[in-house]
Amino acid sequence: MWGGEYNPVDLIETIMHAGNRSGKTILLSIIHIKFAYYKIGIQPGPGYEEFKYRTFDISPVSRQAKECLKYIQDILEGRFTWTKDGKRYSNKFSLKLKNFYQGKNENIGELRYTNRGVTYAFSTGADMGAGFQGLPAGIVTYDECCLSHHLEDELDSNVYSRLGDYGKLMMLIATPNEEGKSQQYFHHLITEAKNGSNNFLVMGGSYMENIFIEAEKRESHKQTLIDRDPIMARQILYGDFVSTGGSVFDAPIIERLWTTEKKGKEPEMGHNYMISVDWGMAEGGDETVFLVWDITTLPVEIVWAYGKKGGDPYELMGVLRSLILNYNNAIMIMDTGALGGTIMKKLLKDVHPLPFDAGGAGDIKANAITYAKILMTKNRRKRQVELGVEVEEVPNFGWIRSYYLPKLANQLATYKIDDKSLKQDWVSAFYIGASYIWKLYGDKPHQTKSYHMNPFRNKRIVTVRQTQT
Repeated sequence: MWGGEYNPVDLIETIMHAGNRSGKTILLSIIHIKFAYYKIGIQPGPGYEEFKYRTFDISPVSRQAKECLKYIQDILEGRFTWTKDGKRYSNKFSLKLKNFYQGKNENIGELRYTNRGVTYAFSTGADMGAGFQGLPAGIVTYDECCLSHHLEDELDSNVYSRLGDYGKLMMLIATPNEEGKSQQYFHHLITEAKNGSNNFLVMGGSYMENIFIEAEKRESHKQTLIDRDPIMARQILYGDFVSTGGSVFDAPIIERLWTTEKKGKEPEMGHNYMISVDWGMAEGGDETVFLVWDITTLPVEIVWAYGKKGGDPYELMGVLRSLILNYNNAIMIMDTGALGGTIMKKLLKDVHPLPFDAGGAGDIKANAITYAKILMTKNRRKRQVELGVEVEEVPNFGWIRSYYLPKLANQLATYKIDDKSLKQDWVSAFYIGASYIWKLYGDKPHQTKSYHMNPFRNKRIVTVRQTQT
């Protein structure tokens, strides 16, 4: 395990990435039974027996959330069975908690115990956990959390607030899934925990460790998966984060972007800045995104970000002009491919915006995406060990850094070349900026030079120190 130090008084935050059929749901069932039976977090004394103690098991998938209740009921009614060494076993005659189960309401996902404890199974679905808003709990487990469309928002707005009364455990658990909308945030939390940057305890879980499946069957299934696809086998068997090439940017190179900074940086004297802009002023559409880059040295760094959905164009221009002024008269590059971008270019002609025409002739957009990936992976060298496992020989690879931007992280993780149905505003601002960085640095020799970075701005000359990480 990695992460923050254990304190029995505080809330325990746990995160588990495990393989398919590794026994995740059985584990959750046992944890819920234990917490409900002992009412962990409640001080014994008058009223203890009558106190209605709650535990929550939530999931983006309704069926998955209710599966935990089924296991709890089977265990407490002595119907849980498994095989070992060719023989089937049952917990019917070894059950210690007799008469603890009271009843279940399938419609609302409620399972009741005889001590006034209750376990709820909720599907977060599209309501971001609002279905259990207002109810306190001693434990919240979030099963298959990387399939959530908005995990970070759910944790902040609904999950942690349920644990404020007597909560003792919050557990995120999932098998990594490249298609999961919150896969990158899940990966980010694990990376931070291993670096000691958050309080999560990290656990793994393997299909090969599931004692409720015969050992011979496990070995046979493992070999079948390896023969079919050794890389995907790591995800299915061990819960590893793998890339199948479905997305343009895979999890490790996205994670390498982030510094330990929790917020942006103020401008520094003598530093050169560039602002990349993607306009999205339609109500209900994409956001307008401004990314401020410190381009003084390599690696370049995104030091400030601003995003807003809809909004008054003149208000947005006011924010942009303020950023240009504050960040040392920053250079600005913007998407001019659509009609809105063309109009904004005319309205901002006094600050001489550099055009990026993604809708123009040629492969401007495709090239920019390519440049972004090259810059993110610069100097990366990997060495394959076994079963598709790769080791980074240069952990500090890449020429781009940023403080953590969750929207950019999530959009990069799900971005595909055919992006018509995807949220792409933050990615667009990112690759627009990357296209300029490539023109500035590219594969040029690493030496100090002076460049006319914007020939339209009073022949301004900026010294760029090309130093590698």
